[in-house]
Amino acid sequence: MNGILLGLYGRNDLAKFHHANPEGSGFRPFNMALMVNSRAEVENIYDELCRKSVKIVHEIVEPPFGGCYFLFADIEGNIWEISHNPFIRVDGSGNVLGHQPIDHL
Repeated sequence: MNGILLGLYGRNDLAKFHHANPEGSGFRPFNMALMVNSRAEVENIYDELCRKSVKIVHEIVEPPFGGCYFLFADIEGNIWEISHNPFIRVDGSGNVLGHQPIDHL
């Protein structure tokens, strides 16, 4: 899929990740993500979006497996994730190159 990863999650799990109520029509059961290669890149994008008064849904978080991410809403209310995952390699053009095994998690 040209460096794109597809992840499938249950509605309730995704709503919990979005800090949203899964009931009703207000919750959109999907999000899009941009993977980057470092925490510094995540922080730079976060700072730029904050300066532009973009709605931050969840501030930068460090999950137990490492890396970091944050969530923001675009003008149409879609949720975007900006993420650095130490198990995912990204090339200079932003294409996902692969995913290392995470069996130990």
